[in-house]
Amino acid sequence: MRHPDGRQLSLPAHPDRIEELRLADIDSWSRVDDRMVAYVQSLRDSAEVALLSNIPADHADAFLTAQPWLHHLDHVAFSGKIRAAKPDPAAFRHCTAALHADPTDFLFVDDRAENVRAARSLGMKGHVFTGRDELAAALRTWLPSHG
Repeated sequence: MRHPDGRQLSLPAHPDRIEELRLADIDSWSRVDDRMVAYVQSLRDSAEVALLSNIPADHADAFLTAQPWLHHLDHVAFSGKIRAAKPDPAAFRHCTAALHADPTDFLFVDDRAENVRAARSLGMKGHVFTGRDELAAALRTWLPSHG
């Protein structure tokens, strides 16, 4: 592709470089905050816990291998595998069906307000994640009626 002034905007990449970039992208998805992982796992004492991630299909298996704690959640859904990505309502419906639950039974937590708005539009409670303390407060409010 050429810019109007004639400069080339992109160059073909060698297949080895493409694979290197793909592996680097997988690695970036695989970095997690161990304190949050422990916190999320502790929530299973009070509620079912599911993960809905917009991770691409070709990354999902590598992510599951790199993060064995995911196998201890009640449900894990990757957009690349379920063919629906947040904020598409189909992604949320997948989770409600998988957990045999009504949307009103969910507290959806995400760091993107547009995803939380989409979950709320389907009847879920929603919380925009800004930190663990704020999440803990939201859960204390939500859990008494759902735990």
